[in-house]
Amino acid sequence: MLELITYCKAYLNISKPVKIELKDRIYKNYTGVSWANYASDGSIKSHVIKVSLKRLFDDARTMNEIIAHEFVHIWQFEHRPIKKKYHTPSYIKKAADLQRFLKSSGFNIGQLYYPDVDKS
Repeated sequence: MLELITYCKAYLNISKPVKIELKDRIYKNYTGVSWANYASDGSIKSHVIKVSLKRLFDDARTMNEIIAHEFVHIWQFEHRPIKKKYHTPSYIKKAADLQRFLKSSGFNIGQLYYPDVDKS
């Protein structure tokens, strides 16, 4: 997992620290979530990714795919500020780019974005 995190951070040019938490349960019907922590001046201090271990059993994606999916959201926070919609056309393109990069780097990685599941 550490190698995946390193590759995601480098490819997506993520400059702020990322904390990853594995929890039994997070928000209802969510397998992964992410957000940015902000300083008082509005700049990003760090990011958090949470993964629900219980939901992983019901999700089509693996832990690595969930983490990579959330890293694309972190890319949005740092490079394409999120307004109302999270899975925008730029998100979808960047997720496909990251997926191709990770596969070409030797990772066994499937889809990062599912249109029927990843709504908003």
